[in-house]
Parts: sequence; structure tokens; C-alpha cells
Amino acid sequence: MKTVAMVLFPDFLLLDMAGPMEVFSIANRYLAPSDRYELATIGTEHGALRASNGVSVQADLHIDQANEHYDLLLVPGGPGATTKGIRRCSAGSRAPSPGQTGMVRSAPVRSCSGMPGCWTAIA
Repeated sequence: MKTVAMVLFPDFLLLDMAGPMEVFSIANRYLAPSDRYELATIGTEHGALRASNGVSVQADLHIDQANEHYDLLLVPGGPGATTKGIRRCSAGSRAPSPGQTGMVRSAPVRSCSGMPGCWTAIA
């Protein structure tokens, strides 16, 4: 089973979170159980995180509880885009794939030019 984690932070773009997670969820319907994706959301803060549109989302884990390795680590874009705490989770990640306006991480985090809504794939 491959692990996919989405890091959530205050003011993230809900569409950048929901779209990719839905794609993996639908893919799981058609895959053998051993080939399915294990999905998780990781919050940079405790409690519910409010997206840029005002919707609150409760992450599965706080960043302090997250694994040090995920097969794919996704970071949505948004006015509150941050790299806070992501370095530990991204160190062992692999298989980068360009996202929408978020950042896909497969190696140590680099700045995304400080611009909300940009994405970077690091090989």
C-alpha cells in the first residue's frame, strides 16, 4: 500500500486539498486492496483548520504525530501557504507529480518564492 499525505495549514485552498484526495479515493475503488493508497491529512496546527473559503477541516494527525516517510506528500496552495514542519515529513518521500496550485514534495523543502498558489516539484 502506498501512503499519500496532504499537509493542511490555516487559509489553505479547499479545492487543492479535495481534488487530489478525491482522485486517490476513486482510484482505490478500482485497485486491488494491496495496491490501494492510504490517505492521510496532516495539520500544522491542532484542531480544525479553516480553508480560505471559510470551511473547517479536521486533519487526521498533527504534524508532530506524522510519519517521517510518505510515498507522496502534497501541500495545497492558498494565502496561508507554508513550509512549517514539512521538512521532517518530506525527507523520505518520493515519486513527485505536479499538482494544481499546491506543492508536491519529494525531497527537502525549498521556498516556493513566497507566492501563494504556486507549486514546486523537487526531484
